[in-house]
Amino acid sequence: MVRQERREAISKDRTPYKCAACGSIWVSQVALDNHISKSSQCAVAPPTKIKEKTGEQDMRKNIDHRGGLNRLTAPSAKELKIDIARMIAAQDGVAPEDRIMPRQGRMHVTPGMAQYWLAFNGNNVEPSYERVEEYAREMAAGRWFDSRNPICFRDNGDLCSGQHRLLGHYYTNTGFEYQIELGVTEEEEAVIDIGRKRTIANFLSRGGKIENHRSVANAATILWAHDEFAVPFNGVRTFRSRPITVQGVILPFVRKHPEIEEAVKTITSYYKPASRLLKGMGPAAALYVLLSRSREHESKVLKFWSLLSSGEMLRVGSPIYALREQLINSASNPKARLDTLEVIAKTIKAYNDYVANRQRKTVIWRRDEIFPQVI
Repeated sequence: MVRQERREAISKDRTPYKCAACGSIWVSQVALDNHISKSSQCAVAPPTKIKEKTGEQDMRKNIDHRGGLNRLTAPSAKELKIDIARMIAAQDGVAPEDRIMPRQGRMHVTPGMAQYWLAFNGNNVEPSYERVEEYAREMAAGRWFDSRNPICFRDNGDLCSGQHRLLGHYYTNTGFEYQIELGVTEEEEAVIDIGRKRTIANFLSRGGKIENHRSVANAATILWAHDEFAVPFNGVRTFRSRPITVQGVILPFVRKHPEIEEAVKTITSYYKPASRLLKGMGPAAALYVLLSRSREHESKVLKFWSLLSSGEMLRVGSPIYALREQLINSASNPKARLDTLEVIAKTIKAYNDYVANRQRKTVIWRRDEIFPQVI
């Protein structure tokens, strides 16, 4: 009874988008756009949104000028659950040509088919917002590849594997060809996704070609997030929220930037005390690469790292002294602990002050402040 009432409540609330030409109601901007594009009568009229949800917007509006997907502002984790519930409760907005049942074998899955198949997602594990976002970014950027993992359905037709991929295609309005497996038994489903996921570090360790592969992988992901977005780190204010990508992007990035591996070796050999203050070898190596890009101040870069690592000959008023005091306090006092992104930002500001011969008693980076750039 409670479940039926919940479904009815969800169905009643499922009217946020309205076509200005014909007055039809659709479940999402994706569905409304599909309707307008397929109807010559409605194509001339601008779409009308009759109910605005806090933080809700089409993911496709988040595609930046480099072909990537910016940090998603919608759906939130809560809205993702609501969207899933709506798809299960009703199928408004799915075009007749997209109401195709899954068949055994290879099938090209359209965004509409993805939405239709998600209606069979009523007895699946809870989706991960971070995983959907990760997949959607790669799909929007055209970097999505077939992992050869099939989309699976049980004997009764329920979806049991593939919900994150289907959600990614639905939100980014993209399609892809997958292997479809029907009639998955309970025993077979029990062993889906239980294997160890291969990390970027695992791939870098193959053949023993890259030493300190974990540190190189960590530094590479930080540099990639810094370099690939118009605003470094996409404007986020916590390290956990920085953009994350997949192995297929980071591995070519490491090959293209051999200075990352060299930076890890240099930090390990000469500036290990500084890495302990800078939240680990990965952030320290990423900072070393960023500062080293300033060729006109090459001698000052080496001096900066030497002073930051040793702390010798530093006086009050030196930006390096101020930075070291904060980092030491952060390491020893849990209440003053700094986020990794704060450490990176403050280190860049201290370096800029050092190059410009500016005196500082403290290094400040406010959460609403633009992320600093190396001068």
